[in-house]
Amino acid sequence: MKPIYLCLGATLTLSACAMGPNAPKPEPLKSSAYEANSDAVRAVAMPDQWWRGFGSDAINHLVDEALRANPDLKSAEYNLAAAQEIYSAQKAALWPTSDLSYGYQHAKNADSLSNPLGGNNPPSLYSLHTASLDVSYGLDIWGGTRRSVEQQKAIRDSVIYQTQAARQALIANVVATAVNVAGLKLQVSAAQQSSLASQQALDMMKRQKDLGAVSVVDLAQFEANLAQDQANEAQLTHSLNVTTSLLKALLGKENGELLDVDLDLDQIHEPEQMPYIVPSELIKKRADIGYAMANLRAASASVGMAQAARLPSFSLDGSTGGAALSLAHLLDQPNQFWSLGANLSAPLISQVPLYHQQKAAEANFAAAKAQYRSAVIAALKDVANSLDSVHQDHMALGSAALNRQAAQKAYEFAQKQLELGDGGRLSQIAALRGLAQAQISYASQKAQSLSDMGALYLSFGG
Repeated sequence: MKPIYLCLGATLTLSACAMGPNAPKPEPLKSSAYEANSDAVRAVAMPDQWWRGFGSDAINHLVDEALRANPDLKSAEYNLAAAQEIYSAQKAALWPTSDLSYGYQHAKNADSLSNPLGGNNPPSLYSLHTASLDVSYGLDIWGGTRRSVEQQKAIRDSVIYQTQAARQALIANVVATAVNVAGLKLQVSAAQQSSLASQQALDMMKRQKDLGAVSVVDLAQFEANLAQDQANEAQLTHSLNVTTSLLKALLGKENGELLDVDLDLDQIHEPEQMPYIVPSELIKKRADIGYAMANLRAASASVGMAQAARLPSFSLDGSTGGAALSLAHLLDQPNQFWSLGANLSAPLISQVPLYHQQKAAEANFAAAKAQYRSAVIAALKDVANSLDSVHQDHMALGSAALNRQAAQKAYEFAQKQLELGDGGRLSQIAALRGLAQAQISYASQKAQSLSDMGALYLSFGG
């Protein structure tokens, strides 16, 4: 067997003995507040496409369009592709490096000088063909190379979680923004009705003032009502325009482009099953938890790399090839050459900075563990806050619905009284304005409730 193949076999055998420090990885925290009473825990399986639970074809279409065209998400996906390629390239460090080379030289030497070809009658004009295979391998005895690959994998994983977080946030933002657009459209329509009712009431009061039936003070109150309604209408219209622009940006559209869906708040419904208490296991799906864990693994690998850098390094080198005056005789036995070599190096003066680099890596690992714990605690807090928001929204939406029903009944009663001649036009207009105000309040609260439901799914890692 040729020496070069023996060299390759030895390097691969020794590489199997690579060892390195393995830093501990903490388990996710538990939350007794969610798991203390198993009867109260109601685990709901997270659907892959939770937004379809709102029963809105418009929202489904918008989410699909955003996932396809949002430039920020595309950027995150390209960053992930780059991280994957870097990781794949880093894995090559575990294997020997080899280079195959070929050289051709045509030269003439002076007759008075020694000819590099040697021999009894070497020609002064000659052509030389040289080919060689060079193999080099740094033995990963202390695991430094393996830990560098582990670190790059952890970095790749952190980009995976960043991309996952970008996708989850995009979906949640599209749903929340679409719901807000639908809610603001309904509020603007109700605000216009309120302004119209206030204008009609003011016109009636002006005519009565001309007849001396009302005072200036009474007239001023109706003028104030109109001004308030018009200001509210203008503010809601501005909010609708701004929110619509935001939705277009999330979809990767320019502001001048039109939305190809009609968002109707009445066509967006609460999901049939929404949990109010969930086990803490659900937060394992959160991207920020995965990101913190990936950073922890990267910091752990850095400790191993720093430890290995302080120890002696070993490498094996080998080469084989041939050199001949003609290409046909390049591999003839007399023209072949080979070499084997081993190298050992150990840091001496650099031990001081390497020691401090190891201590810095250990401190960074301790910091990563603390950050991981902080991420889990923050996730539990986020889940708890989202659950509370949904619970409070449910009660507030019920009150807003009752208020709207009462306003509707009051308007219908005033309308009947007017038709029977038992009530005045002014009372009917006031009831219409009250109904419009109740509609604005209900639309705002329903939009808030639906948005918070989306935020709850996001807090679960949806």
